[in-house]
Amino acid sequence: MKKFFGFALLVALTMMGMSCGSSPSSSVSTGGGGGSNPQAAVFMTGEDAPLASVVGFNVTLNSVTLNGKDGTTATVISSSNPVTVDFARLIGLRSPLSFNSVKPDTYVSATFVMASPVVDYITLTPSPAVSTLTGTFPSNQNPYTLTVMFPTSMVVSSNGLAGLKMEMDIRQSLATDGSGNLVIANNTVAVTPVIYIKATHATDPDGQVTDLTGGLVSASAANNNFVIQGPYGRQLTVDVNSDTQFNSGWNINNLATPAIIGVQGHFQADGTLLAQGVEVITTSHSFLSGRVLALGSDGSGGTNVTLWVGETGADMVSDIDTIMTIDVPPGCHRL
Repeated sequence: MKKFFGFALLVALTMMGMSCGSSPSSSVSTGGGGGSNPQAAVFMTGEDAPLASVVGFNVTLNSVTLNGKDGTTATVISSSNPVTVDFARLIGLRSPLSFNSVKPDTYVSATFVMASPVVDYITLTPSPAVSTLTGTFPSNQNPYTLTVMFPTSMVVSSNGLAGLKMEMDIRQSLATDGSGNLVIANNTVAVTPVIYIKATHATDPDGQVTDLTGGLVSASAANNNFVIQGPYGRQLTVDVNSDTQFNSGWNINNLATPAIIGVQGHFQADGTLLAQGVEVITTSHSFLSGRVLALGSDGSGGTNVTLWVGETGADMVSDIDTIMTIDVPPGCHRL
């Protein structure tokens, strides 16, 4: 499961009167091309290969299409329902991007239509600061189309479920010099997307979802499931069973709104997620998750944490993609 790591990775802090006691503590697109009696389905996950100085790399996926060996096509992300992904936020984690019905076929490649790249990069001296750059695709194309071959064809059987794993290699996609620094001109940086894809199964280690955090919408102990809403407002039903592991003190019977939930699991044929792990992050406070930029002391035994905010509760959404310094009193944090 995605944990809210500390030094140099991620931090999750409950805010607004942090909980110091021992009490229990990338959104999915489903539109475009599905019929009323789908014969098969494909889910899509996204992850990244990060670049240290880049804290934000937003790219809009206008559409993603599978290409069959005989010239057929199938929609994974529809142009009528584009998805904007911050690949730098994933930091190697895997986030759900889409679930759609497709025709059974053997697919040999995927075509990505991308638009409007925006890059946030950080400098640490004299103090942490982030600059926003406009990305430019080759020949200033916007949108930009890229077709990527599967190393092994994706075979989608009748009534089957297949996965499309997409990895955006940020280091290779952005123009850098010999030292790995971004090449910046007139507040722009050249973007030549380098994408790797792989056909997976839902239960394969690289087909599973490792990064899904959202607000709890509802929970049903009778049906052994709950609904969460991701950062872009889309909702996803999550099933649990006897093998699902909750963090200490929690189970399907005592889940209740309001709550922020983290989930690890895999897709099922109906588009729901079967959870392997569920973490109740907080029920009465907001939270922040992001990349730690600096650690310091507040002079009274506490800690100052400066971070680039990647995720928050709904009440702090305006703080996403900003730098924030947080005073953490002694004994009231976990890193």
